[in-house]
Amino acid sequence: MSQYGHPPYWSSRYSTSPTPFEWYQNYTGIRAHIHTHLKPSHKVLQVGGGNSEVAESMHGDGYHDLTTVDISPIVIEQMLERTARLTPSLTWLVMDVTSLEFPDESFDAVFDKGLLDTVLAGDRGAADAGKFLTGVSRILRPGGCYFCVSCGVLEETLPLLQNQDYSWTVEVVPVPKPRASEDKVKTPPAGGKGGEDCHYIYVCKTGGHDDEG
Repeated sequence: MSQYGHPPYWSSRYSTSPTPFEWYQNYTGIRAHIHTHLKPSHKVLQVGGGNSEVAESMHGDGYHDLTTVDISPIVIEQMLERTARLTPSLTWLVMDVTSLEFPDESFDAVFDKGLLDTVLAGDRGAADAGKFLTGVSRILRPGGCYFCVSCGVLEETLPLLQNQDYSWTVEVVPVPKPRASEDKVKTPPAGGKGGEDCHYIYVCKTGGHDDEG
């Protein structure tokens, strides 16, 4: 999985495989959990969105302030074209998540489906994951939420997220893995390390109050 940490890999992948696909879970599998913790009125950042259909599905559910970043210029160009009809509700930016280029307290929520796992798989896994999570903590508003879907080993991922420097509390929610017959849902070749029958959602909430309706 170390190749996942290199932008050329993703540029090649999206050039040759532009068809939308989902890592771990499709939207319907986690929709109820998203609605529990992310409000349609929230300003949401999706990290490492790839060519997932989650942003479009969330837009259909009333989330109309959603920014997605990805390290691949090719997939961002593809998504800009694919979702042009939804502008300006959806914004797409090329960005390295280990150096998030947003002001402090810019977002109410950060949505991550597989990105933390990808960062950890890179050559500088732990160090880059620390930079990424520090950035997420910085850009979240008081009462904000980092919503992370992972296939990582619970005993390894949870301590990483429970770092007191991030000033958030962590709730773990197991979700059943999709059936093998479900279309477009993928697990990395070296992945699938979650529970035997589940993935994990980590709901990390910052201190303070969320006053939005």
